[in-house]
Amino acid sequence: MYIDVNGTKQWIHIYGEDIDNPVLLYLHGGSGPATSDIDYAFTRKWADVYTVVTWDQRNCGKSYEAKQKCIVLTRELFMTDERK
Repeated sequence: MYIDVNGTKQWIHIYGEDIDNPVLLYLHGGSGPATSDIDYAFTRKWADVYTVVTWDQRNCGKSYEAKQKCIVLTRELFMTDERK
């Protein structure tokens, strides 16, 4: 699903066997090729032990927006997104 983070549309996928399991957060944040199309293939094995959350961070993978390409991706910007 897409969620709004600091005014940008960002992709997350959440799945697991038991909502009471601890969360395993898998972040994809550039650079390099996005993994969102194949994340499930290698993270599903953990779904019985964890609630798995995969997140394509700002301008990466399914969260890419051409209108944001002029924004410089910095550690500070990613940290601000993670706090939201």
